[in-house]
Amino acid sequence: MRASPSDEDRFERASGPVAGGGKTANRLDLHAEALASDDGTLARRLSSPGDFLSRLWSRFGPPDPGNDVFWYALRDRVTGLRFIAYCAGSGPAYACALGTTRNLEVLAAFDAWIAETPPSDCELEYEDDFGRARAGARGGAPFDEAAVSEGRSPPRREG
Repeated sequence: MRASPSDEDRFERASGPVAGGGKTANRLDLHAEALASDDGTLARRLSSPGDFLSRLWSRFGPPDPGNDVFWYALRDRVTGLRFIAYCAGSGPAYACALGTTRNLEVLAAFDAWIAETPPSDCELEYEDDFGRARAGARGGAPFDEAAVSEGRSPPRREG
């Protein structure tokens, strides 16, 4: 019988297409119980593109190119589930072919593993509903900010 992979090597970058049927769960969905007693700190961290990106970058390097703010095609070596960790207009989220209970358990295990990963210094500039923005981490501290172009004021960012 094959030993199951440890958390350190359970998840890997997936090659080839990953079937996704739209958002399966955002990070907030996976932490509903903890958020019930949150003072807002956890919710802000789970909603932060920079926090999510910098932790994913630590494990998997730069994101895959695409139309969303960023995305990673991934695979769970234990179950074989292929899924996408991404950030788009609705914030950090996951997508996979079917949102079954088993798949949600895999996504929750992945998110818990990523949440314990130290942020890696990185930066990504992208376009969102408010204009150009940057996300990433500097000195291990995640950030989300408006990108300023020469001769232009930064767009107003809610948050």
